[in-house]
Amino acid sequence: MPMGRQRGHPGTYRAIPDHVDEHVEVPLLACPGCGGSLSQLQAIEQFLEEIPPIRPHVTRLITYKGLCPHCGEVRGQHPLQMSQATGAAKVQLGPRAQALAASLNKQFGLTMRKTCRVLKQMAGLTLSPGGLAQAVQRRAHKVHSGFDSLVLEIRAAAAVFVDETSWYVGAPGHWLWTFTTADTTIYHVDPTRSRPVVLEMLGESFTGIVVSDCLAVYDGLPYRTHKCIAHHQKAIAQARDRPDTTDPSYLNEWKLLFTMVTMLWRHRATLGEAGRLRHDGQSAKILTTDLWRSGRGSA
Repeated sequence: MPMGRQRGHPGTYRAIPDHVDEHVEVPLLACPGCGGSLSQLQAIEQFLEEIPPIRPHVTRLITYKGLCPHCGEVRGQHPLQMSQATGAAKVQLGPRAQALAASLNKQFGLTMRKTCRVLKQMAGLTLSPGGLAQAVQRRAHKVHSGFDSLVLEIRAAAAVFVDETSWYVGAPGHWLWTFTTADTTIYHVDPTRSRPVVLEMLGESFTGIVVSDCLAVYDGLPYRTHKCIAHHQKAIAQARDRPDTTDPSYLNEWKLLFTMVTMLWRHRATLGEAGRLRHDGQSAKILTTDLWRSGRGSA
C-alpha cells in the first residue's frame, strides 16, 4: 500500500536555521586514502541542529530583609524568585522549568508522575508529583487575571467557534471546552457537558454568532447560532449513500451551496468587497432561492 503524499506534491525539507552558534571547518589537505595531493576542491556546507547538553542552571540567590520604622518588615526581591519560602523549601524551580513542567502536563497530557520522570531524566531536575501539582496550581492563580481578559475578548468577538472533548482529571468524566476566534483561544475544563457552560463563558450580553457541531447542548442558546459546514457536508454525504435515497439531486444542490460558501470564504481576500457582494448576490442567492422555490429548503 503506498505511503506518504501523492506524486507531484511540493517538496518539503528542513529549513536553514535563522542563526548559527558555531562555525566548524574541516580542511582537506590531502587524500585521506593515499595521502596524495588534491585539486578542484569544493566546499560542502551543512547545518547540524543539536540539543546542547542539559544540566540545571543553579542560581544561589541572596536577598535581604529588614525593619523599616514606617512600613515594618520589608524584603528585597528578584525577578526570578518564585516565592519567599526559606528553610526546607528554599530550593525552588525557576520560571522556565515551571513553564516546561506545566506544558508537559497540560499541553502534552503527561501525568504528574511522568512529567517528573521526564524532567529528571532529560534535565536533571528532581521534584515530586505533589510538589509539581502545587506549583501548577500556583501558576494557575497567577495567570487567572490574564485568562479573564481573554474571556472578555471572546465575548466581544463577532463569531466564536465552540467545541468540547473528554478530558481526564484524575478520573474520567470531565470535559475540555474550547472557545476560539480568529486570534484567541481559551480552554475551560468542566465536569459537565451542558448548555450552562456556554452561557457562563459567553455571558448574557454576547451578540456574536456561536459556531458549533450538531450536539444538542447548543440548541436553544440565546445567541445567533451556526452549524459547522463540515458537519453538514458529512451528513449530506451519509444521506446520499443511504440505500433508500433514490433521488440525490436535492442533496447535491445543498452540497453545491456549502461548497460555494466555503470557496467564497477562502478567496475573500482576492475577491475584494465588490467581488464578494457580486458572488453573494448572483450565485449563492440564486441557488438558495431555487431551493426554497422547490419547496425543499425547509429540510
